[in-house]
Amino acid sequence: MSAAKVKAKTAWVVRAARTAPCGFTLIELMVTLAVAAVLLAVAIPSYRTMILNNGQDSVVDAVMTALNYARNTALSGNQSITLCPNGGGVCGPTWNTGWIVTATPVAPPPAYDNAAERKRHCKHDWR
Repeated sequence: MSAAKVKAKTAWVVRAARTAPCGFTLIELMVTLAVAAVLLAVAIPSYRTMILNNGQDSVVDAVMTALNYARNTALSGNQSITLCPNGGGVCGPTWNTGWIVTATPVAPPPAYDNAAERKRHCKHDWR
């Protein structure tokens, strides 16, 4: 092979193909940032409202859970149950610190020794 043919072949191999330019222009980036800023400005106040509503919902759920617990405990244990503000383990002055459920036993109903006394306290007439 001659030197001219080798040189022509080498030049053909070394030449790179032209490709489209890669990346973004400064104007494209600025437009994208402006659109993102507008979307964030609209979304952030709605997001804050959603967070506040979720906090209120969780407090309401916690109070409902405490009330259900107090009700079930009162019914199953024949006890008087109190739901009151937490003041360090005792009923306190403000609800900001949370709440506690306290129980006090209920005095048993009076025992009736005879049927006449039982009938006198009974409000229903079953005849």
